[in-house]
Amino acid sequence: MTELLKNAWLGWRDMTTPGKLAGVWLVALCYLLYHRKKLRQTSLLLYAAVSTAAVILPVTAVLLMLYQTRFYDYEWIWSAVPATAMTAFAATVFVTEDLKERLKESRTGQAVVLLLLLGMLFLAGGAGSPKPTKEPAGLSGPEVSKMLTTIHEKLPDTTVRLWAPSEILTHVREYDGSILLLYGRNMWDAHLNAYSYDTYPDNMQEMYVWMQDPYRWMEGRSLIAEISDEECLQAAREYDVNCILLPKTIRAEALCVFSEDYTIDEDSFVEYFLLTK
Repeated sequence: MTELLKNAWLGWRDMTTPGKLAGVWLVALCYLLYHRKKLRQTSLLLYAAVSTAAVILPVTAVLLMLYQTRFYDYEWIWSAVPATAMTAFAATVFVTEDLKERLKESRTGQAVVLLLLLGMLFLAGGAGSPKPTKEPAGLSGPEVSKMLTTIHEKLPDTTVRLWAPSEILTHVREYDGSILLLYGRNMWDAHLNAYSYDTYPDNMQEMYVWMQDPYRWMEGRSLIAEISDEECLQAAREYDVNCILLPKTIRAEALCVFSEDYTIDEDSFVEYFLLTK
């Protein structure tokens, strides 16, 4: 419940930061409420206003998230609000009634409004397009391909189960389908988990944070991950990881912990230790 309340409290901020459609809807809703006496769709307008208030207020938003099960995050409950349709309706009413009345005698004004509307359509043309996937910065595909060849030489006739930084894992499937990954790109690319109830175990998620946390090497401990070096090693045993790539900036203490189970190769790669067993 605490997690849901936090999501509801921060949800409006998180939802309006990348886009302004929710703000446009609120403007449209205020316009329709102001002209409610002229409209026939009063029941739909009342539903839209009540449902909007319910998804914005944290307490009612939590109740809606509980109703939809804990899988759904805050933005999903906005499906209860007919925002797109009602925004289009408000725009239609504005253009066909208020604006038409005011610009009836002004040809110049009509032309300006038409150009503005066309400009809005042009700018909003890609509004529904999915965001391009942001690839982790770092190694190129060919570089990863060479690394995989070396890994197979170190582990011949063995199924490789690999744990490595995301800049390596993101390219593995392109070049070698035989290697098993501890986790896939949906670990760091959250939109790939849409409509899926399956999630990674908590300790595996913490292993990812531990691997990617840039502070762990500089501060002597992780400032983000809650899992210790020893717990990471235990989790690697649990998931039968037989190949690990660790940045050479790793703390000596952490490398020493993993040396209990793995053979450490310092020479195969310039920027990574290769750990195998």
